[in-house]
Amino acid sequence: MAPTPVRRLTGTITPHLTDRPAVATIADLRTASDGDLRGAACTTADPDLFFPEDGDTWSERRAKMICAGCPVRAMCLAGALDRSEPYGIFGGLSAEERGMPKRKNTDDAARSARPAPAAVEPSAEAVEAMHRVHAFVEELTEQVRRQRAVLDSRREQDRKAAGLATTVHSADDSAGVA
Repeated sequence: MAPTPVRRLTGTITPHLTDRPAVATIADLRTASDGDLRGAACTTADPDLFFPEDGDTWSERRAKMICAGCPVRAMCLAGALDRSEPYGIFGGLSAEERGMPKRKNTDDAARSARPAPAAVEPSAEAVEAMHRVHAFVEELTEQVRRQRAVLDSRREQDRKAAGLATTVHSADDSAGVA
């Protein structure tokens, strides 16, 4: 039997978080000096889940499920973003997904640097058109209410007629009428 090949990872000192005691206070949630997080949900999980092979969607989904319930998920993600982790699932995001927040943040910064568009007052014609649409929708709503009332009334009449027919039928049966 051939020995199992050892996967070498770059970018992290340890493959993932090591076992630590459960979190007791918020102060314990701070990143420890060794780069580990106290109380992380992944401490009892198989570290290989957090570094799935390409195309191993089961491991990736399982790792993300573990991260979803983790009390230190946000700090784990922040640490991975700070270190620019090139591999693995950290804070519930894959390496590809972790690239998205940085781009979004720079897009947000660029967007906020631009002046906001000036408010435009709608024209009198546009306001009139909105009022007509609103009135039309109210009219349709009222028609639907009336139609529902008619249908409900008919259903009630049908139920009463069916109940009456059943009682008449049972009265005929008890009287011996064939």
